[in-house]
Amino acid sequence: MKIYPSRIQQYFDSHKNLLQNHPIVHKFTVEQEFISFKEGFIQIDIKLIKSFHLKVFEYYKIGEGVINYRYHVMDSQNKLLVRWDNAPHHSELETYPHHIHTKNGVKSANQLSLAEILDVINIYW
Repeated sequence: MKIYPSRIQQYFDSHKNLLQNHPIVHKFTVEQEFISFKEGFIQIDIKLIKSFHLKVFEYYKIGEGVINYRYHVMDSQNKLLVRWDNAPHHSELETYPHHIHTKNGVKSANQLSLAEILDVINIYW
């Protein structure tokens, strides 16, 4: 009997495939990965071109998708440039709990995929 990877494993593997082939990714390390029958999480450290750094955390639940995330973009001195997350604070924002932290403060932001985050980094930095 052939055993197929879970939906969560397929989702996390799609991240790894994206990172292996994306033009702005220099290298990446999966720091933590946990998968159970109904949920899982992944934490990835990504070195980008131009000495930028991206830290990714996603918590995925079957039937709901990504329910908790954060994407930190840092410069070569590890200074935070921008962070997207859905921590349940900033309830005043239109897109609550989704938001973005920038040097100019916290703003409304829609949830983005890892591919979209990489595209934003590629365009603006």
